[in-house]
Amino acid sequence: MAKTAVLIIVALFVLWFALKGSDKPIVTEIVVPAVSSAVSVPIGPINAKLYEQNKSGEIGTVEISPMNTKTKVVIIMTGKKSAEAQPAHLHLGACPTPGAISYVLNDVANGVSETVLDTTMANLFTEKELAVNVHKSIKEAAIVVSCGDIMR
Repeated sequence: MAKTAVLIIVALFVLWFALKGSDKPIVTEIVVPAVSSAVSVPIGPINAKLYEQNKSGEIGTVEISPMNTKTKVVIIMTGKKSAEAQPAHLHLGACPTPGAISYVLNDVANGVSETVLDTTMANLFTEKELAVNVHKSIKEAAIVVSCGDIMR
């Protein structure tokens, strides 16, 4: 908003100076292009750490990378690994208590999850804050064992 006001003032000053002493009519309307409010979207992969939650001993990493019109999410657990399949989600918000599920990811099995989302990174990052949660098991999905904030 402030940038737009400064641009208008500068444009009026330049116009006044250029037309000073001229017989040309004074312009009464100046069209200023809209300032974009687009969210900054990374063009390359984003890497984040997954931190232990609820004394689980489970830590890891997540990599989010563009794949043309899709986005690939890879989770690798490097700490204690569960023998059970562990649900994983991309949530709105931030750790340790992110909000609603934005995308369901493939379960972490043997310490790894790989999911290809049917969305671009630009669409994925229209939200301000995102976090990845890994849950204890399908039966105990209410217990989060690892969480990581996705920073752009």
